[in-house]
Amino acid sequence: MHTVMKTIGPCRRRKCFFCLIIVHFIHGLGEASSRSPSISKNERCQRLVSQQSNLAFVPQIDHRVFTPGCAENFKRRGKRSEKYAISSDSISDAPRPGSLEAARLETGKVPYGEESRQYRRTVFLRNADWARHRNPDRLFINLGGIFLSGVARQLAKGVLTVTSIALTTVLWNGLLAKWEPLSSRSFLSKYCTMRLPAQPFSFCASALGLLLVFRTNSSYQRWLEAQNNIARISSQLRNILRTSSTWLPSGQDSNRALKDIGLACWAVLRSLQNHLRSPEVEEASFVVHVQKTLNSDMAENLIRSKDRPFWAIQDLSAAIDKLPIDGAKRREIDKSIVIILDCIESCTKTLRYPVPLVYSRHTTRFLSAWLLMLPLAMYDSFASSWNNILLVPATALISFFFLGIDELAIQLEEPFSILPLEYCCALTKQRAKQVVAWHEVNAGNGRDNDSA
Repeated sequence: MHTVMKTIGPCRRRKCFFCLIIVHFIHGLGEASSRSPSISKNERCQRLVSQQSNLAFVPQIDHRVFTPGCAENFKRRGKRSEKYAISSDSISDAPRPGSLEAARLETGKVPYGEESRQYRRTVFLRNADWARHRNPDRLFINLGGIFLSGVARQLAKGVLTVTSIALTTVLWNGLLAKWEPLSSRSFLSKYCTMRLPAQPFSFCASALGLLLVFRTNSSYQRWLEAQNNIARISSQLRNILRTSSTWLPSGQDSNRALKDIGLACWAVLRSLQNHLRSPEVEEASFVVHVQKTLNSDMAENLIRSKDRPFWAIQDLSAAIDKLPIDGAKRREIDKSIVIILDCIESCTKTLRYPVPLVYSRHTTRFLSAWLLMLPLAMYDSFASSWNNILLVPATALISFFFLGIDELAIQLEEPFSILPLEYCCALTKQRAKQVVAWHEVNAGNGRDNDSA
């Protein structure tokens, strides 16, 4: 593998566009082939449960992962860092944990479709992630990985269908023009060629572009609204922890009450994650996490509940009601619970009500018909090539990008399976522990001051 890369790499000092694409593509294939075969679904579920159970310490984890070939790339990476004035520590060849690339290296295959959504929950926890995102070589890296893209595999059937029509057009028109048994018959060569005028497609392109833009924007707005709701819930839970720890007096009873509030805040987010995700995938890990974190009675009641987020909100309200604070402060905390309920209802609305199906279906039909007939309209545009053969790759590329826009809209329309809810739950649990520790320290200082 590295012999091939050394042979290709020095070509014109890596300034050749196509050589760079080949380098990254072959490097990706070599890493995928050097991994172990795919693991079973049961093992993957067990790993998911174990990973999610350890997410409470996510911000402290050192995510540097070394893959085969990283040591050989240190010199190359250092030269690139000197050229663009970027620290060598800020750029890493290792994949981001939880990404599609990391999943490909772990399982030995490229996840796509529904299986790939769990690897699209992107969280940047370090500056190196942003440096990698701004990498000056991202153009070549992304183009080199186009054949390993999960979106490309998801669109394979549609792209192959359009490409096969283009290939059929090239072969049929070539036979009519050059094969004597068919070309000698003027009726066939005049009326049976696979050609269409290009002007109607130009007229339809603007309308199709508007439909795709509106479709993508509506899906993105749903994703943005869901992200804002989750962030607002997390912020209000943090506000509950802050106000509770500040207003509670010192004492063991207060520490115990604050711990109960922290667990109840975590249970709200964890129940919401279970409510917004697929029950078949989420149920097993939810039961494990709740039983490990909460006391037995609270865990069993939450698991048996039909509306788990609302039950968790009720537990949180009950825990707040037990706090030894005055009614005005309790009402102030209750305002955060009202906001959380509004955000949960907004998330439920986004989950239950998709973009009107008539709009999605009409856009898909319009796009499909336009792409399926496009090779016939583009045939004469490639007359300068041998037998118009360049029509085939051009059609494949155009269909891939147009179908990809529609696929992105479909993927964003249901945002909760690609939002990093696990990270939000882990961060809330960590904040709860930190608030309890802060309260214990400040309560001890308060007792020392009183005794003095």
